[in-house]
Amino acid sequence: MADADTRSHSVNLGALKRVDPYAVEIVETGTQVAIYKFNSQSNEWEKTDVEGTLFLYARSGDPRHGFVVMNRLSTENLVEPITRDLEIQLQAPFLLYKNAKLSITGVWFYEESECTRIAQKLEALVKGETQRRRSNVAQEKSNVDIMSLLTKAGQEYEQVGLTFAHLKKNGRNYLSLFRMESHQFQCPRPAVLM
Repeated sequence: MADADTRSHSVNLGALKRVDPYAVEIVETGTQVAIYKFNSQSNEWEKTDVEGTLFLYARSGDPRHGFVVMNRLSTENLVEPITRDLEIQLQAPFLLYKNAKLSITGVWFYEESECTRIAQKLEALVKGETQRRRSNVAQEKSNVDIMSLLTKAGQEYEQVGLTFAHLKKNGRNYLSLFRMESHQFQCPRPAVLM
């Protein structure tokens, strides 16, 4: 039985990779779902032509996760990246979500337990994506701060005409700062480098 599950998993992952070549692992599966779209003008839900198996999966690219409904009714699948902008609401057997494009979609699950399990996993992945993005932004901000400091130092260097010299005296390394003024050097006390 385990061999049949392994083969089925391999076949499903292979089919998933045809839809998203960056797919690396199936995280959760919803065996039978149907997709509904919310029409804000008529204030009603409209059933789409997308029904099939939902795969929640890990990706090797950014974003790190996504889900797809492999459509049994046509070749048009529903593919949704999991980003920090994804808003999820569980109303079992429906999983409602709003994506970055502000599109509101309802996923109806035949098995209510699958709906609850996948909603919990999706919420955890969105939270993880939000935390990952925050740490990336903080890292980028610290890089920008360092770069702005280096840029400022370079500008001051050019304005003042300072020159650094590396000296070695009595087996010790020294870094001296010189000011160039009409071919004369003014040398403050050298700093010792370890």
